[in-house]
Amino acid sequence: MSASDTPAPLPGVSPPVPATALLVDLRNFTPNLNAAPVDEQRISDFCRFLSEFYALCLEACQLALPPSLRGQRYLYVNSTGDGALVLFLHRSHVHQAFLAALLLHLSLQDSCDEYNARARQVGCPNVSFGIGVESGEVCGVRAGPEKADWPPRVETYIGACINVAARAEALTKGYYGAHTIVAEQAHELLCRGALGQSYRELVRAALDEEGGPHGRATLDAMTDLDRRLCLGFLHYHHLKGVDRPLPLFRITDYSAHPGNDRFMALLVRLADGERHAAEIADFLRRRAAKSQAGPRHWAEGINPLWAGLTDPLSSAGPDA
Repeated sequence: MSASDTPAPLPGVSPPVPATALLVDLRNFTPNLNAAPVDEQRISDFCRFLSEFYALCLEACQLALPPSLRGQRYLYVNSTGDGALVLFLHRSHVHQAFLAALLLHLSLQDSCDEYNARARQVGCPNVSFGIGVESGEVCGVRAGPEKADWPPRVETYIGACINVAARAEALTKGYYGAHTIVAEQAHELLCRGALGQSYRELVRAALDEEGGPHGRATLDAMTDLDRRLCLGFLHYHHLKGVDRPLPLFRITDYSAHPGNDRFMALLVRLADGERHAAEIADFLRRRAAKSQAGPRHWAEGINPLWAGLTDPLSSAGPDA
């Protein structure tokens, strides 16, 4: 085939759409890639772990979508080499992305621990992970043949929320035990959509009431919203490429476990009905059986919860 027989790739850009981005990154990627043992087929044990990592990311993110939305173009997942970029594009994107972040926050701890147990024996440093979450708008950017199923092609997304999610993820390296950080816009949308209250309005009220009789009550209301989302406030941070300091919030291990009623109520709140909740429970039993171990057990925490979905917060659904 001559060059003239090959049509020139067609460029294309899609208008901005609302989305929530997850940036998942693996720690100690290069040392493990260089030092992990290989099998008789010359396949590195770390490459096998990477394959399992991507499979876990895909499973958790697909599960975060309600069954009726799967198989449609509401989820974008791509490799970053040492991690994954995930975009949720449905109108309930922030609820689905936060559910995916919770599932990955727990299951990746087990996955990394399992790999580290065998990699440690050959002197590899421990693998860990970080996750950043932010909401905003993204534009689709693509180039390729006119026919969608003809390779090769390039398809990606660009948006400020992806940059902020990446910067938030990078901050997890500086906080002990912090695996997942949620940025300002995603946090605000979660508070409004899942809990029916604006965090930003409470911040403004707290500033107006500073030193006044109602100031303490406003601060307590802000803390209560974070607790109900199993988050902890990390203060304001200057992120590269962002023109103002942003409030950031971390998923807290002491609250994101099945022994905490708030955590279980949050999972029910984010689930889209009984079938979806049952799938989430099954995922946690299979994929996060050891994380948050100790006196708490998944079966004891989960089984009573999913029976009937009686939590009063769940009646309005994730879009309330």
